Amino acid sequence: SPAPKLVVTRAGAREVWRSEIRLRTKFTPILLKGKEGHPIDYVPRAIYIVAYETLSGWAPHLHTSDLAVVFDESHVAKAWKRMERRVDSEGRRCFRALDNVSAHCRSLAHSAKRVLLLTATPIPDRVRDLWAQLDLCEPQCWGTFFEFAARYCGAVRNEFGWDTTGSTMSEELGRRLDTLVYRVSQAEVNAHLPPLRRERIYLSPDTLSRPGEGMAQLMR
Repeated sequence: SPAPKLVVTRAGAREVWRSEIRLRTKFTPILLKGKEGHPIDYVPRAIYIVAYETLSGWAPHLHTSDLAVVFDESHVAKAWKRMERRVDSEGRRCFRALDNVSAHCRSLAHSAKRVLLLTATPIPDRVRDLWAQLDLCEPQCWGTFFEFAARYCGAVRNEFGWDTTGSTMSEELGRRLDTLVYRVSQAEVNAHLPPLRRERIYLSPDTLSRPGEGMAQLMR
């Protein structure tokens, strides 16, 4: 398909994506580097790769209605607070997007034509971590965060504010997730991995006595 293609991933995984795209597809991987983005002209036979860490500079230049975007390790964008309430010069209440990873991912996903989320840990901490990710792939289908939290997180108000650390209606949530989640088993993953290899690395006493930073550079 000639539609623009974008992968959003961690900075440390960009080279892995580039090598795998070269190895397994006929597309040309293009890394978008630097914190300051610039307008780009999408190349039909290319897949663009940008890091979450620099997305704030690139996101305004990546919007297009036919974009296909992959969010690798989508739990990075789990933060539900993506908008802030403001009062304009005429005294009217309005909302403005925050300058955080989750907000930039939302703006990309809601303007894209196709969205795919990849993660091995969709719930790093609590059920509430799911809402922002679900809103990326199915905008408006899961309600607001507080609607989601009231139904699936047992949200209650206490003297400190809203407590959204619970879990309720788990069976219903599971049924809804079955319609959009594809789970890959460990056996399926292992089938595509190279054989297990064990290797011994002998370190000299001088190496062991080096400061931690020097050891880290040596290992790299």
